[in-house]
Amino acid sequence: MINRLRWHLHDLDPSLAPTARTLKHAATRHRLVARLQGLPASTVRRIALAQLAHIEALSTEIQAVEDELKPHVEALAPNLMALLGVGMLTAAKILGEVGDVARFRGPATFARHNGTAPIPVWSANEGRQRLNRGGNRQLNVARHRIAITQARLHQGAKDLLERRKQTTHDTAKDSLRVLKRHLSDVVYRRFSSTTLSIPQYPAPPPVDIGASKCSNDRCTAELASTYSANGFCSPPRSGQHLWTIGRQHRGRHTRRHCLNRLYTNSAPSMYVKPIAGSHRRA
Repeated sequence: MINRLRWHLHDLDPSLAPTARTLKHAATRHRLVARLQGLPASTVRRIALAQLAHIEALSTEIQAVEDELKPHVEALAPNLMALLGVGMLTAAKILGEVGDVARFRGPATFARHNGTAPIPVWSANEGRQRLNRGGNRQLNVARHRIAITQARLHQGAKDLLERRKQTTHDTAKDSLRVLKRHLSDVVYRRFSSTTLSIPQYPAPPPVDIGASKCSNDRCTAELASTYSANGFCSPPRSGQHLWTIGRQHRGRHTRRHCLNRLYTNSAPSMYVKPIAGSHRRA
């Protein structure tokens, strides 16, 4: 949307084009609207004003979402927000994708998950690291934004990139991957020092076997006797589910009338025997 607006502004007057990354400010948008309204009426001017109004609406909605998420993110991960390059939306994205950091065994596992773990390759007896295309790409792009910001503003990150360039003769992309791997450990340590209150949801209620019945009375009686013979006459425990697959009583299909499968978290291979004497067309 912004690129299309810039194209129309260039057609109207090249001097109207705002500085890069300044349309996010309300004052810049208001000045641009005033300048566009002072131009002669034309189709391009009307389209530019409509696009600018759309950008204004989207900016207002983004700001409302950011204001709504900010207290939650600050309460859950205040140490993460203190890291240079981590904005509110980036912190919310990392929180949503990571969840409880205790599920990772260590920083190396976390780096493998977010796609910053190095992948060594060798060519002509020269070892180097190539781009890791695996892992969670949402976490990876969040880490990339942090690395780009710190490469411009953080003195320690600048020194790291310059040292890699002089000592190991890494390219700019290779040095940035090293910085991203280092930032993965930094984010992991800041998460580890914060206790997240993950909400605990109640377990689903047990499924009533009697509610899963075939429309045929004979099948219903055979279903009850089969469960009684196999020791499943009582309702299943919490976490068990029952699927009943029925077939048409009339037609050319010769599939079994009912196949009852009882799935248990502790014994996933537990099946109920098919009902003997399933209905078949004579």
